[in-house]
Amino acid sequence: MPEHEVSLTISNEREATISFILEPWGEIYPMEPQTKFTVYFRSHIAPSSPHTVEVTYGVDQITVYAWEGCTATLFQNGEELGAGAAPRSRVPHGLETLKNIGFFRDTIKETGRKIPL
Repeated sequence: MPEHEVSLTISNEREATISFILEPWGEIYPMEPQTKFTVYFRSHIAPSSPHTVEVTYGVDQITVYAWEGCTATLFQNGEELGAGAAPRSRVPHGLETLKNIGFFRDTIKETGRKIPL
């Protein structure tokens, strides 16, 4: 089965550090001013609606959501961030339902997850 790959580069053009959140893995990274992160998504499911990358912007954060069936690799300046030797698991079925009911947004509020500055 062929694998599809999509890459996305996100830039922090602000003058302050923000949070970069990679969902559904719940990974949060500090993103310094004038920094770029590149995310590579791989999946056996073609990235077409409703299976697409979604990016949401908040006052002090950027959240990137992978689509069902894919995995992701995150880089900053050619250095991999996060997963390391154990790759991220594939996104399970039902992600759209969790996003629609606000699961990720509510989880961040309830746990108070913030980046250390």
